[in-house]
Amino acid sequence: MKRKMNIKLELAMHIVTVIYLLINILLSKLNLINSDDFITIPSVIWIIMCVIIILNRKRLSGITDELVIHILSKVNKIGMNFLVISIGILSVLLISPYFKNFIISKVTIGVWLLLILFMFTIIRLLSFIYYDRKGICK
Repeated sequence: MKRKMNIKLELAMHIVTVIYLLINILLSKLNLINSDDFITIPSVIWIIMCVIIILNRKRLSGITDELVIHILSKVNKIGMNFLVISIGILSVLLISPYFKNFIISKVTIGVWLLLILFMFTIIRLLSFIYYDRKGICK
């Protein structure tokens, strides 16, 4: 039981990391962050997250049982299917002749990829919680 909670915490930290990256990129591209400043709000948030991860490292390590490994493999399979399909759809949309007149920047493509990564991490966390509550994977 204790290890399942640690995996949930680890998956939640993945979501927080992706949210940080999204917020940082969007704020910097909207010119709301002065990049000349050494200490900015996103960098302070990043430092706090790193300290939390380092302090909880001992607590995050532990013994994994077979059920947790089985649930994680099923969750990763579902997440990878979503990731492959969504990146494939984005790629088809980018090379589609309907969008040949639109100029799409690298930043826009990066933001869309980060949004896909954000949805991927949410799907992983929610599906792990679902299969953990279900008890057994069918």
